[in-house]
Amino acid sequence: MVTIKDNNTVVPSSNVSVEMIGDVISNVSNTIIAALAADDIVTLTVRSDQNVTLNLKNTETPAILTITKID
Repeated sequence: MVTIKDNNTVVPSSNVSVEMIGDVISNVSNTIIAALAADDIVTLTVRSDQNVTLNLKNTETPAILTITKID
């Protein structure tokens, strides 16, 4: 499950659930539009329903959260 949180509250429509097979690199992508206020804390959350090691720091499986201001 990949989720975006704004001040520790899940942003609507940001939950992405995906089934993955061990040792297989997979891409998970989602686009949402949400209102953010100054000083909001935005968090990218990744969790599993099984005991696994999630490595999101190496060059093969980066975790990226991009925030774009829409005028």
